[in-house]
Amino acid sequence: MGAKNSFTRKMRNISFLITLGIIAGLIFSRCIINQTEEKTLSLEKFSADKEVYHSSELMKLTVEIHSSSELKNVSIVVKGINGRLNQKKTLDLNEGTTKISFAYKLPRCNVCGGIRAGNYDLTCEVTYDDTKLEKSTTVKIQQ
Repeated sequence: MGAKNSFTRKMRNISFLITLGIIAGLIFSRCIINQTEEKTLSLEKFSADKEVYHSSELMKLTVEIHSSSELKNVSIVVKGINGRLNQKKTLDLNEGTTKISFAYKLPRCNVCGGIRAGNYDLTCEVTYDDTKLEKSTTVKIQQ
């Protein structure tokens, strides 16, 4: 009769452990389901196609953004050259790296054109919800 009681206790312990495992699994899976996916965004690169430009030349700018997931309504603004460069694009990004191009025809370097020859800082701002990222680069404009 001792063997039967021992067997019954072992079965109760096994049943208890199985039940405990099922409950823990349900709790754990509920936690995973309720977690929101963290969306990360990084401004990897902001560059101009050249370092030195001349009056009225076309400047090509490239922005590279990396996203951990799909993001809607991401704002990309490039600005500089005493406020003359101010371009904005609003895009939906896929997961991974996205390249965005901007083109800007430089003004003439003279009094009428409104800028002088010299170095100019360009800034790229990327905004998504409450996240704002920024990178800068400098170009030289000659007459």
